[in-house]
Amino acid sequence: MNNSFSNDVAGHYRGAWLELDLAAISNNVSYLKSFAPQSELCAVVKANGYGHGAVGAALGAISGGASVLAVALVEEGIELRRAGIDIPILLLSQPPIESLKYCIGWGLIPTITSPDALDTLENLDVAWEEYFEDASPDRASDISKFGQILDQRVPVHVKVETGMNRAGAAIEVAMDLSVRVANSNKVYLDGLWTHLATADEKDQEISKAQIERFSEFEKDLVNVLGFRPKTHISNTAATVTLPDSRRDLVRCGIGIYGYFPSKDVERIAADPGNSGSLIPALSLKARISMIKEVKPNEGISYGHIYVTNSLALIATVPVGYADGVPRVIGSNSSNGSVLIRGQRCPIRGWVTMDQLTVDVTALKGSVEIGDDVVLIGSMEDEAIYADEWARLANTIVYEILIHMANRLQIRPSQHSPN
Repeated sequence: MNNSFSNDVAGHYRGAWLELDLAAISNNVSYLKSFAPQSELCAVVKANGYGHGAVGAALGAISGGASVLAVALVEEGIELRRAGIDIPILLLSQPPIESLKYCIGWGLIPTITSPDALDTLENLDVAWEEYFEDASPDRASDISKFGQILDQRVPVHVKVETGMNRAGAAIEVAMDLSVRVANSNKVYLDGLWTHLATADEKDQEISKAQIERFSEFEKDLVNVLGFRPKTHISNTAATVTLPDSRRDLVRCGIGIYGYFPSKDVERIAADPGNSGSLIPALSLKARISMIKEVKPNEGISYGHIYVTNSLALIATVPVGYADGVPRVIGSNSSNGSVLIRGQRCPIRGWVTMDQLTVDVTALKGSVEIGDDVVLIGSMEDEAIYADEWARLANTIVYEILIHMANRLQIRPSQHSPN
């Protein structure tokens, strides 16, 4: 398999980078599997592995016991195939009709929710070799390894609408699709699934109603087909909190990266009967690029929302909101901080596109240009994680994580295997 970390130009010339701990992802998958030991685990690595790098996240998940991967886009699945990853890859939404041929050519499992998609799959009569767009130089090997041939039935999953009201097929449509797929000579029903809307909340009534609707649908379909297809319902939250949702497969996203989707889920997971824990897998680090003394009554950064009340030592750190640091955590009300020499140092003034400013007055006499700065991660006895940023920015940890890898190089942490 290809190296799981970024090797392109991005980040090589900067004093800021990300570190990915593959061992943490492996641990997190094993931990989540402990809640559903009879189920396979599908690791969701869409959106560039939630900002962790899709290939690295996939490799870490596989080493922890994931047997299926899930992505949102055909392009995301192709990236994993080109990296040499050959376990099943599920598309979580029906792709555009014109993209289905590439999905199949690269050995991805499409989710379908419309008759048009099924019609298209049943009428793909051109050799699969023509569907390898921009294939790697070893094209023959790609086709041999991942391409389907015309006498093979293609696996598909049907997504059933039970209450999310976003992208599932209505009950009647899902029933018709499932029966048609089961009787097709071009495709076969590899899975049946739904998605829970409120599994991370304390009140589980909506989730339980969704599970009940899905179970009723499943029972009706089995009566028609005479067999029960593989099913999956659970996301990370439901894997931990809703035993009735744990079916043949559990789909875990945010949990494999080291975060619970809510405090309610985290409290349930902390039950003394559960062993192990989640470990955040991504760190954001930088080095101080400048240090200067700033006189009293001087403003810091755009807008001068922070004004010094005494002589201050201010360090500039070369990372900003273009790298996923929320602009607002530098506001006077947010009290955002970073770690330098094992101590929390407050961010002063708005976070700008490429830089932020930190008060290091408490470290005067020891702090130097080039010192390491931990924005997310741990240093000595202190730690700052993405859920702290999410709280300060009044958003969710998902949104924090997915924006950090846009232009920062991802490097292996000291805990990751080579």
